[in-house]
Amino acid sequence: MIRIVADTTCDYPQELHIEEKITIIPLKVTINGMNYDDKLELSNQQFFELLPQSEQLPVTAAPSPEQYRRVFETFCANGDSVLCFTCSSKLSASYQSALIAKDMVEGKIDIIDTRTAALGSGMPVMDALEMIQAGKTHEEIAAACRSRVSRLSTLILLDTVEYLKKGGRISPLAARMAGVLNIKPIIHVMKDGSNEVLHKARSLQKGMQWIRDYVMENCGRPLSEQSIGIGYSSDIRPAQRFIALLQAKVKPKRIDIADIGCVVGTHIGPGAFGIFWEDVR
Repeated sequence: MIRIVADTTCDYPQELHIEEKITIIPLKVTINGMNYDDKLELSNQQFFELLPQSEQLPVTAAPSPEQYRRVFETFCANGDSVLCFTCSSKLSASYQSALIAKDMVEGKIDIIDTRTAALGSGMPVMDALEMIQAGKTHEEIAAACRSRVSRLSTLILLDTVEYLKKGGRISPLAARMAGVLNIKPIIHVMKDGSNEVLHKARSLQKGMQWIRDYVMENCGRPLSEQSIGIGYSSDIRPAQRFIALLQAKVKPKRIDIADIGCVVGTHIGPGAFGIFWEDVR
């Protein structure tokens, strides 16, 4: 049997109940002096309710190698193989912990750095589950998922820069100016998993229009042939507005929607949304 393991930065549409079909490894979240296992002890909704009350940026910690080792050993001892998905190795040490654990266990284990997070990390997990149902082999699924990861691109539109300021990404002065000028940064997660501010829009609406045009100009194959992902932090309405704006121009083959969890939400704050699509054939 092929077992799927994923850390809790991977997000999925709630209606698919993906987390009931895989084994999840939680990251740790510390907020307001309290420690939680991400998603197991603190839901996304609870996190975003606590976030405005936190004077300091929440702290997140990767799973330990031991957490991964216990899961890998249990599956491999039963003769199963393991496909493990983690968020970008540039965002968390989760990938490194999984690699260390792999070397401690005898068995067929593949660790896949998704080079992004949120629904962008969840999409190859969903692909893997579909391929298992279709009877694909471990090797075929691992290769297909790595190929999918190499084609995925991510843009995130922020509604506030407050959490970039708290995280030291921008100065207090720059944050004040962004508020006065109503600047909405657009973050691009690059192929190596690192990120950059790609554009600064002067309103949420202009940011949505810019992203729509950018995605349409930078897609590896027509969006009408693609399954894309839309993630949102705490408020689904900006994501819904963007989907309507996009569908007025083109209708993707499928749109998966999921709320963004604690680890990514810590850095982007509430009211943000992201799009995950293929920009390479």
